[in-house]
Amino acid sequence: MTTDTAFLPRASLPGEAASTQGGTPGSQEGTPGSEEDKPCSVGVIVIHGVGECEPGWTSHYIVDRLRARCSALQAQVFLESYLLEDRGRTKPGSFFPAYVRRASLGEGRPVSFLELYWADLSKTTEGPFYYILAALRLFYEAPFILAHSFMHQNKSGYHYVLKRLILAATWLLRWPIAGMNTTAFVCALAVIGLNRAGWLGLVPLPVTLCAILTLLAIAGFAIAHWRMHHDLWLTDVSFATALFSIIAIAFIFMLNGVLPARLLATPDAYLALCLPPILYIWVLWSAVIAAAIAMLIPVYLKRMAGIRPAASFPLARPAAALGLVLLQGLIWKVLVVPPSIWIIEQIGAIRDINAAPSARVLPLLGAGLNRCADLTFEPARLVCLAFEKSPEDVLADAVSRLQGVFVYNSLLALYTAALFIAIIVGRLLIARMPGFSIATKNRLMPRVIMSQSIILFLLAGSLFNLYIYGGKLYENEVFINNLPLLRHFWLWPPLITMIIVVAYFFNVFQVVTASIIHIFRDIVDHQYRPRFDSLRFIMPKTIRTKSRWPRRARVQERLNVLVEQLVRRQGFDRVVMVAHSQGSVILYEYLQSSDDNEDMAGMSRIDVVTVGSPLTHLYQYYFEEYGRAHPTAQDMNPRMAAWTNLWRLDDPIGSTVHIVDGGFVRNVELGLGGHVDYWREDAVCDAILDAIAPDWRNLAAVTPLGAATEGGIVPVVSCIHPALAS
Repeated sequence: MTTDTAFLPRASLPGEAASTQGGTPGSQEGTPGSEEDKPCSVGVIVIHGVGECEPGWTSHYIVDRLRARCSALQAQVFLESYLLEDRGRTKPGSFFPAYVRRASLGEGRPVSFLELYWADLSKTTEGPFYYILAALRLFYEAPFILAHSFMHQNKSGYHYVLKRLILAATWLLRWPIAGMNTTAFVCALAVIGLNRAGWLGLVPLPVTLCAILTLLAIAGFAIAHWRMHHDLWLTDVSFATALFSIIAIAFIFMLNGVLPARLLATPDAYLALCLPPILYIWVLWSAVIAAAIAMLIPVYLKRMAGIRPAASFPLARPAAALGLVLLQGLIWKVLVVPPSIWIIEQIGAIRDINAAPSARVLPLLGAGLNRCADLTFEPARLVCLAFEKSPEDVLADAVSRLQGVFVYNSLLALYTAALFIAIIVGRLLIARMPGFSIATKNRLMPRVIMSQSIILFLLAGSLFNLYIYGGKLYENEVFINNLPLLRHFWLWPPLITMIIVVAYFFNVFQVVTASIIHIFRDIVDHQYRPRFDSLRFIMPKTIRTKSRWPRRARVQERLNVLVEQLVRRQGFDRVVMVAHSQGSVILYEYLQSSDDNEDMAGMSRIDVVTVGSPLTHLYQYYFEEYGRAHPTAQDMNPRMAAWTNLWRLDDPIGSTVHIVDGGFVRNVELGLGGHVDYWREDAVCDAILDAIAPDWRNLAAVTPLGAATEGGIVPVVSCIHPALAS
């Protein structure tokens, strides 16, 4: 491969004057006249969002699109590669890649394109298996993190009680439910494995169980200590498992102190006694959810009647938080129940270590427990039954209940997925409706992320779930005898939806689903705040994070380093900041901080161009810190001169931006096209070129991008400078 060496200037260190070949910034050679006649140098900082975001991609693709649009823009054929210090990482000696592509516009006006790469901090490994793992991790973290962010508003009275109910529901899922289920799973699987290996009867069963639980507790504490401040889900699950393993050991000691040994001779006796508390915690979670829903209903009715203004009580935030908790509980039930039924059947079949007990577990309590038959409160009755019945009866009753849980929640999950697909289709149809104005279509557009329709459906489904178990409808043949889900015509729609989802999974899952996961991942990471207060008492040597928002700070530090090491040292006269999707949130945080005032002190002007920005559509709508009083452009940065935001009507993430006071942001509506690939639009290229040089149209012919011929791949010639890499 050959390159035109006449257009390859020597790559300079930051702040070092470069040669005039190619028109690099900082060049004074070859410019006519005095210092005032020196061409104005422009630095363009591109902050990517979801989609194509590999290192160097934006420097290649966006610059080539701008070149195709404006022939007066001449760019180098290589990228300068830098390794910058990753100061936001806790691991010392970390670096992240940064690329610069030099160009000139017109008569030697130097333009440099720099990109901020941060996708590696949230991007998942490619492949369906890794996307499933990322989705499960996301659904574990999102309700806890976002519920706290949605309910961040400090209010007393009614709002405070509702907030505590929702946070209590998230706590029950994160700690008791996760800990008890995981502990029971691992311990039961270990018993099944020992039994199949023929080792279960070598030592007394209580000793075996305590040994398993002790190892599980040690492993749980070790993993929690290892992953603290790195993986919230793994830390929580590990610590909860360790905690409930210790509680289970104490429970075993207590049982063996008060019960005859013959009643505890087989594993099914222990399982029969631990199942009621697990089911009771789920009933308690449902009761908390029902109380939160009951508190939301009058607020919603007042809002519909116009009695209570939306500003005094932002209903969308607690409703979205509650919807996420319900969704997490739904996923828990669908995933946990099938292995639970299998484990119960396997444990119940273990009969070869000792004679199986057939008597009641606690006959010593006599007539006092006989009153359980008269109890109507389901959790109390269930606990009594665990003592009154034989282990075989208790396990059979639990399997019956779990079958009903699985069938109902599977149907609810399938219909929720069908509703989500219907909302997406509805958005597409509304966007293409003829005869309606953009404002009317925008009002009719349903929100896809935590859509109100999905929230209402989950709330209604949760109440119906309580009705099913309050009325013992789980014993109906619809729930017990129709597990294949094929005997009733009303089951066909969710079945067809499931088939479509599976087919979609194997065809375009890796493109579309990856973007959805990354969008949620970025939002969760941006709102993540460590809440490990209980763990700090047990692990006092844990390093506390330097920032209130550690994951957000890691990305912000990269932008700070990029500006300090490349932008400030280059001495640009003006800066144009371009951001897509979550990148616009990163940019907004930077402009809101005090860092930009110092870093940009030498600039004469700052222009901002955002595309597909969720700042108003998501962040102002759902998060209190963004929904407060809007800053002015002068407050953000005295040198900020213009902000152009480009959006699409059918973009479910990005929309118009009104986060700066005084109507400072100019919103430009584009044609249909979704959330990605904004860079191919003529209007986006024009907005960037306008910010770089308002007179660019007078310099050369303007070519429509649809008719432009794409250039070849730009060879990436690494010019890693030792001063930055050391």
